Amino acid sequence: MDCYDPIIRLLERGVREQVFPGAVWAVGDASGVLGWGARGLADPADPGSARRSSMSQA
Repeated sequence: MDCYDPIIRLLERGVREQVFPGAVWAVGDASGVLGWGARGLADPADPGSARRSSMSQA
């Protein structure tokens, strides 16, 4: 299990329940970005603009 799975599940639920069309997240500290991702639509007016990406370095 990736340590960022809870973040991803929360954002997927928010998109699925139409709380928001999409979201991006990032986690880091003074050393830099440790993980990032995106879920949902980049453009709510374009249903083909789905974003499902994530990356982690942890």
